[in-house]
Amino acid sequence: QRFQALLAVEDNDEIARASRYLLGRIAQVFRARPDVERAAKYFRGLAEQPGPGIWDEQARLKLTLLTLYVLPIGTPSERIELAEAYAAAARDPIAVRDMHRLVARAILFYNLPPDRALEHLLEADKIGGLRGSQAADQLVQIGELAWDEGKAEMAAHYYERLQEEYPRDPRIFTMQQRLAGEPTPTRGEVVNGL
Repeated sequence: QRFQALLAVEDNDEIARASRYLLGRIAQVFRARPDVERAAKYFRGLAEQPGPGIWDEQARLKLTLLTLYVLPIGTPSERIELAEAYAAAARDPIAVRDMHRLVARAILFYNLPPDRALEHLLEADKIGGLRGSQAADQLVQIGELAWDEGKAEMAAHYYERLQEEYPRDPRIFTMQQRLAGEPTPTRGEVVNGL
């Protein structure tokens, strides 16, 4: 009720925008029965209305996530297309990067052609800014997708970056084996009965 009261005073100042974002999060996460349609309405309103603060970008990220996995939308391809449109509308480089990463994961989740996932991860890599295990994971994902797509030179580049930037990462051994021509498991392959 307090957030609604803040909205009644002023519809588009930073406090009102934060209130709408938080109302969306409450509807999405903090109810016994989440109301994702209502959350999406709050997030969509913020994303489409320019105003002060970071709330439009945060709302666009949440809307992208709901679009990719939760909202009742026809096909996985339609979900991806909508999420790509949200990413194209984003202005903050970190939000754009994160949306590219979300879309890439969704493409793989829905078993769509992985070349589009690779494109999104490459765009995210251009923006940069990841640290630690997220950055290492992204390097591995790009290297693996490039390898699967027959782009051995690109894969080698990302495997080398992994080794340079994260020399203790245990996945380096598998990448070295692959580049040396040794047999390594492929995506979806059962290894040792596991």
